[in-house]
Amino acid sequence: MLRFCRAFHDSSLSHANYASRSLIIRIKNTLLLSEIEVSEAYASRLKKRKDLIQLGEFKEMQFDQRGNHNNTAPVLRLMKACGMKTTEVALRKKIIEVLRECDRKELMRGEGPLSHGNISARIPHSDLVVIKPSGGHPAKLKEKDLIVVDLNGKVVKGKAKPSYETDVHCAIYARRPDINGVVHIHPPHALALSAANIPVVAWCDEGLSLEGVPVVPRVDYDRGQQIKYVLDALGEKAKCVMVRYHGAFAGGKDLDEAFLYALEIEAAARIQLLASLLPSATPIPMDEAAKLGHPSRIPY
Repeated sequence: MLRFCRAFHDSSLSHANYASRSLIIRIKNTLLLSEIEVSEAYASRLKKRKDLIQLGEFKEMQFDQRGNHNNTAPVLRLMKACGMKTTEVALRKKIIEVLRECDRKELMRGEGPLSHGNISARIPHSDLVVIKPSGGHPAKLKEKDLIVVDLNGKVVKGKAKPSYETDVHCAIYARRPDINGVVHIHPPHALALSAANIPVVAWCDEGLSLEGVPVVPRVDYDRGQQIKYVLDALGEKAKCVMVRYHGAFAGGKDLDEAFLYALEIEAAARIQLLASLLPSATPIPMDEAAKLGHPSRIPY
């Protein structure tokens, strides 16, 4: 396999292809493509599709200051012709994988065909988010069922209705550029603690990297206030928060990290509930927890 940029090192590429090189790489670095791998045959396929990479086709693409452009069609046609996959495709696959795993661990259990919770991922270098739509069981959803929304929650790709919690996901991405994946689950043990307004803390290794998971009020009737509670609790560094009587939100630098944090919330909450039944059990003191764990430590 060759990475996208390496394909341009093939000395057999025509002058026209070289003329397009800087612009194509720029699109790769700023919008749709992220660490994409293509087959050894990429260069030869590219040479055969000169009609898709002539500079004239890209001249009308207007870039803003952030590097986003107003028309992805030429890029998508080029990528399809060369057998390449966009970051969006990879994110759709990853979201379905995490949904399946959450369902297997009974973290999104609902009534009948319904499910509680949602999962999303930011498309790199853009203000677009791939997210699970409203309804649909996590074990039955397919990649094509997912939708793409902007940071205002407006659907830009797909026909399904956005989920109820889409506004919270989008608000987190808008406030925290370091977060690129969000997992919203209804973990039973953590929910039990939240009902008593008790934050999840570390009683052993599980929970150390969370540095405590605060509980915020549930105010479904005031979405603006609900979002404010969540964002205030996350601040500039925290990755996890519990909404009382409702569920957990876990963010990460990518979806894998967000999922690991989500799993740790429930693992730590389960131990906390069990340990609290023992008279002599105590949580790890905060100063000691700071020495044992670190907020950037990846849960295992």
